[in-house]
Amino acid sequence: MSRFLYAPLLLALLAACAPAAAPRVSVTQLTEAPTYYPHPTGAVWRYLAEGEPQNAAPLSEGVEGPTIVEGRSLVAWRTAGRGVEARTYRDYRETGVFVPRVSGPGYVTTITPPIQEWPRAGTLQVGLSWGGEATSVVRFTEADEEQTVRLEYRYEVVDFRPVTTTAGTFEVYVVAFESRSVAPSGETLEELRQELWFTPFVGEIRTETGLVLLETNLPLTDAAVLDGAVPDGTVPDGVVAPEAP
Repeated sequence: MSRFLYAPLLLALLAACAPAAAPRVSVTQLTEAPTYYPHPTGAVWRYLAEGEPQNAAPLSEGVEGPTIVEGRSLVAWRTAGRGVEARTYRDYRETGVFVPRVSGPGYVTTITPPIQEWPRAGTLQVGLSWGGEATSVVRFTEADEEQTVRLEYRYEVVDFRPVTTTAGTFEVYVVAFESRSVAPSGETLEELRQELWFTPFVGEIRTETGLVLLETNLPLTDAAVLDGAVPDGTVPDGVVAPEAP
């Protein structure tokens, strides 16, 4: 072939392989069936504040999967968006879900004993409460410094009701959460009172910071989801419970 013909042909081939025309990279890992406290590798939940447009930047919670941390097998979760970047390492036991470690840019937090985030699977009911105390050691990796605080925390299931978000209508356990952080001197550093909504086999419908579920890639079953999604273009103000028929 003439070299004068080769150059235009090469340019045509390169144009055909340009990134704009190439398919996007895609990875699918969601192969496990959701459990009572769902954590299949590849699962993602996206959240927005009430009243925000659906195209606003969401907070994303995703399961990265099993990993080994200091000799223990834990499940790594990644939280990203809205100014947040963190990883939470959860220990799924027969007795419940525990959090021994949280990390982010410039810090690693080790919690001893691990915080019990959830009780034994299948035991949630109105009136159930659990909690405890733990020591949290925050190591600032760049400064090579540590800060130790004592944590006191308590969860209580205060209600069970249907609620509607853009993602659909769900039966949720309403869980009140209280915590107190105490310095070695005995000074109270922070007190929190928050509320979250949880649906077994689906996950958190409302986070403790007040964000509501926009979407998830988990398969939603009839047992958890009562109805269709809200059709308009915003997350509903107030996240209303449906009226009784």
